[in-house]
Amino acid sequence: MLERINDNIEFQCFYEKYLIGNIPCIINDGLTGNWEARKFWVEDHKINTDYLKQKYGDYTVPVVNCQQREYDAQARVEMKFDEYLAYWNKKTEKSCSEQDNDCLYLKDWHLQRESHDSFYEVPHYFRSDWLNEFLDEKNMDDYRFTYMGPKGSWTPFHADVFGSYSWSANVCGRKLWFLVPRGDEELLRDSKRQLPYDLRNCSKNLAKVWIEVIQEEGEVIFVPSGWYHQVINLEDTISINHNWFNGANIHHVITKLLEGHNMVCQELHDCRPTNNLDQLEWRNQCELVLKCHHGMNLKGFRDLLITIGEKRLDSKKTSFLIHFDLKKIEECLFKLIESKEISEIVEIKKIEVFLKRIDDAIQM
Repeated sequence: MLERINDNIEFQCFYEKYLIGNIPCIINDGLTGNWEARKFWVEDHKINTDYLKQKYGDYTVPVVNCQQREYDAQARVEMKFDEYLAYWNKKTEKSCSEQDNDCLYLKDWHLQRESHDSFYEVPHYFRSDWLNEFLDEKNMDDYRFTYMGPKGSWTPFHADVFGSYSWSANVCGRKLWFLVPRGDEELLRDSKRQLPYDLRNCSKNLAKVWIEVIQEEGEVIFVPSGWYHQVINLEDTISINHNWFNGANIHHVITKLLEGHNMVCQELHDCRPTNNLDQLEWRNQCELVLKCHHGMNLKGFRDLLITIGEKRLDSKKTSFLIHFDLKKIEECLFKLIESKEISEIVEIKKIEVFLKRIDDAIQM
């Protein structure tokens, strides 16, 4: 059973119980009640397509076809938003079914970044966000998304990028979530060690592995690190979704990154040279492959830690979170230089200089 909580819980209590505890929950609609999206994108609990077309009709949007599988994902295309709205209007009051040739779901749209509109506000429980804070600083694509889909559109079984947290708020509509506690996904692997694509096709005796919960309009769900999940829209639905990490789950993030690094090194081991100069080039190639496969490499992670650490050191605020963040950054940087091979990739001298700055600040 997933815990449902009120939006008046104190920040530190939420942070310690749910973020550090890595426990999922649903927060009531008080967090989203004043959002522009909920005031103007919705009319009588239905999507205001006229408003959305007027506001964003010319934008190009990413769309998947829920009925077409490509490997472990859904086939993806791009189209104009007004074309998607025209498709959606035809789907209204009609569920995507197995007989449909298509079931189009607008996913992973960087609408806030592209439009610079303030149509929602990040709930204060989730504002400690190292990932998007770093990406904003570097002017890179973020992990803040808008999703829109008809009844019956869905997302396959997966865990989130980097081992991150995610939060998702329903602007309108309802979602059915299947959530699997961290580690229990191993119970769902088949004889080839593959995870299911769609939990609805699993045998009934496996249903006890996951938790089912319905997220109502306006509610916000928190999905912890490493919790595999699948999501189905029970009605025409719009949601705002973020992936992010911070000091509370950074140990999950660095563990997943180092596992990815080890896997790449094992795959490329037969190409590993013996002389030192060529070994450096081989390590650089491993970094390139890790970036392509995982989305982040060791140097990128080092840069993120130092960037966030510098901002915390420069902060004029004093709070448990500033001190907590610096301690977690310190732990991760030490982890990066434990191994001689990894310490050479991430330039140990650069890290040691920054660790000295953190240590001085913590001792003050």
